[in-house]
Amino acid sequence: MRSFSFPQLGQSPLNNGFVKLPVIGAVKVRQSRSIPDGGIIKQARVVKRISGWYVMLTVQWDVSIPETVPHGEAVGIDVGLTSFIATSNGLSKKSKIR
Repeated sequence: MRSFSFPQLGQSPLNNGFVKLPVIGAVKVRQSRSIPDGGIIKQARVVKRISGWYVMLTVQWDVSIPETVPHGEAVGIDVGLTSFIATSNGLSKKSKIR
């Protein structure tokens, strides 16, 4: 196995450059990016790669995703044998291949 995971970490497992892993204890980490405000660390996966050991943290946080507003007019397009292209608004283009 090149990886193993800790599905439950407890409260604030990341502190002052160390991550607290169950059974193993505090492990020094170099944090590549910050944890978002309001984010909760849910689990950790320790992975062995050729370049060394890595800890991947799974973070949960609430994000509001804006809804997309449809704009313009929808057009259906059909590519066929008798016409090169036909659209749902009535446009038809004949093929120039003879």
